[in-house]
Amino acid sequence: MKRLFVAGQDPESREWIPVAQLTESAMGYELKYTRGALRLTGFSGLSRMQTLEYSYLSKSLFPFFRNRVISKSRPEYKNYISWLGLNETPTTPMELLAVTGGVRATDGYELIADPENINGQFSFSFFSRGAKSISHDALERASDNQGSADAYLMLDLQNIRDENAIAIRAESPYQTLLGYVPRYFCLGLRKLLLAKREVRCKIKKINLDAPLNMRVLIEVAVTCENGFSLFDGVEDFKTLASPTIEYASALQHDNIEQAAGH
Repeated sequence: MKRLFVAGQDPESREWIPVAQLTESAMGYELKYTRGALRLTGFSGLSRMQTLEYSYLSKSLFPFFRNRVISKSRPEYKNYISWLGLNETPTTPMELLAVTGGVRATDGYELIADPENINGQFSFSFFSRGAKSISHDALERASDNQGSADAYLMLDLQNIRDENAIAIRAESPYQTLLGYVPRYFCLGLRKLLLAKREVRCKIKKINLDAPLNMRVLIEVAVTCENGFSLFDGVEDFKTLASPTIEYASALQHDNIEQAAGH
């Protein structure tokens, strides 16, 4: 996993909006803010990186992300890995952040993995939105076939909140609603569905004992053109033009300004 996006939840609309992009290379890590940062209510940058017009460079993982890598020593670690349907734990911080979403109970951020397109094929997993509206009985019935059961994506054309919304239904029990695709994936998936590309969807895991936001894990596999990205053309994911600055230098500058203020 070489690229992740940070999404923040708007306190008014409750929409998850991409605000930053993290990339990894042989030189280390780079963080750039995206256009979504300009419309997230009250957003003023991530920890110690408040200038949206900068591109931040660091040889080590930024603390904002490092603090989101779940530790094996945490009591909930085994449950978390189980809810994600993982047989093996990812070996690098970026891989672990990609599958866990880096969610913390103390703030309103999550991480979005950019599915890698390899020769016109890619796949990705996500927890469905709106799981709180699904009855426990329906989840129990759907869980009988988890791991192999097909699911179906449906354009929700009359959704008054989002014209690009995509609902998810189970094959069995027939027409059982399993929630919605996260909004930031919808525009790209909508393009593929309308172009009649091969989009396969299945129930990867149903976690009856998990928090609501981790109840229904969906996996989508896609056949498309080489180079296609789910985020192409989505304004919120476009990075802001920015000069580069070493993260350590930014911290030093910040400390000098704070000292001057005293």
